[in-house]
Amino acid sequence: MKWALAVVVALAGCLTLCAGITPTFAGWFDRSASSLVVEAFPAQDYPELLKDSKISLVEGIALGLKEAREGVVCKAELEGDKEVHWAIDVAQGSKVLAVDIDVKTGKVVGTDTENADLSRVAKAAKITLARAIEVALKKSPGQAVAAEFRLAGEKAQAYVKVLVKGKVRAVTVDAETGEIVGKKAPQKAPEAEKAFTDSFPAEEGEWASTGRNTYFILEPGYVQTLEGREDGKDLRVTITVLDETRKLAGVETRVVQEKKWENGVIEEIARDYFAFSKKTGNVYYFGEEVDNYKDGKVQDHAGSWLAGEKDARFGLMMPGTPLLGGRYYQEIAPGVGMDRIEVLSLNEKAVTPAGTFERCLKTEDTSPLEPALREVKIYAPGVGLVQDGDAKLVNYGFVKK
Repeated sequence: MKWALAVVVALAGCLTLCAGITPTFAGWFDRSASSLVVEAFPAQDYPELLKDSKISLVEGIALGLKEAREGVVCKAELEGDKEVHWAIDVAQGSKVLAVDIDVKTGKVVGTDTENADLSRVAKAAKITLARAIEVALKKSPGQAVAAEFRLAGEKAQAYVKVLVKGKVRAVTVDAETGEIVGKKAPQKAPEAEKAFTDSFPAEEGEWASTGRNTYFILEPGYVQTLEGREDGKDLRVTITVLDETRKLAGVETRVVQEKKWENGVIEEIARDYFAFSKKTGNVYYFGEEVDNYKDGKVQDHAGSWLAGEKDARFGLMMPGTPLLGGRYYQEIAPGVGMDRIEVLSLNEKAVTPAGTFERCLKTEDTSPLEPALREVKIYAPGVGLVQDGDAKLVNYGFVKK
């Protein structure tokens, strides 16, 4: 897979020896790294190579990781001549599995195992390479064409190359904090930061236990299944809207059951409680009762909370009209659950086993109870949740009675 780069290096050396000059391949050499890195293509070639592409670099990483089944993606870049593809390098202990993903179809067009130990940098990175790319694209909106984890001393950094108006820009992301490396912007005063909304006025007559908005379906019989990898384990999640209700904090809520398996073993069963606003189309979250399993038996109920008990209040699960940059709490249970989200995009594309979805809502989940928590979720119009971290939708629909 890397033969084209070797040819370029050999050619450069030949020119140096024969002509007695230093080759100046504009835009081909990145001298910001500790060693010379050769890019696969000059900046001006990228637009032509990617004009018919349907798969982004982030999507290519997800598909490469799915093929590898385990490991950490440490490098991803555009490669190829006649067959343009994303080359995804997945660190697996002392070896690297290289997976080629066609930029047009998303299909795996080649795999190869290489003897290379990237375990140090893979362990040092606390965020995924896909997350680093998302951070870089916020800094320099464009099209990511390459990304790689490297060690800077004992710390990992992600070097991301973004095509912006025909030029390639390099963005460095701290792989521990997820922050841009470089000149720091003036810090905002704490009061200038946009707060997360935690109060949601509602009238008594607007509640309903059944309903739907663009990104959330709260109707009995609706089922979704997501699958993926989490912490090196096979993950499977089913979400089922039950034909059951329960009154909480004076509101009739709908019961939604969520089951989670790891490597085929049940890990968690939760009963979530939601209510729909007929006035705004908002879906509100009134709590959850959780059974956490170990060795097939219920171990504890950590994470459980109910609105109206122990100072807990309902939060906003999904607004009827999401706004870009909107921030709000989904859970308001002090000391137990304080999940909150920020709307990152209203025009995301999601590629899943269940299909490709356009005009999706993308959010980032955080919690003041877990400062390091960063989870990205994607919701598709008329479908609901299609991606939760590395887990993607595999099927959905209504169960026939």
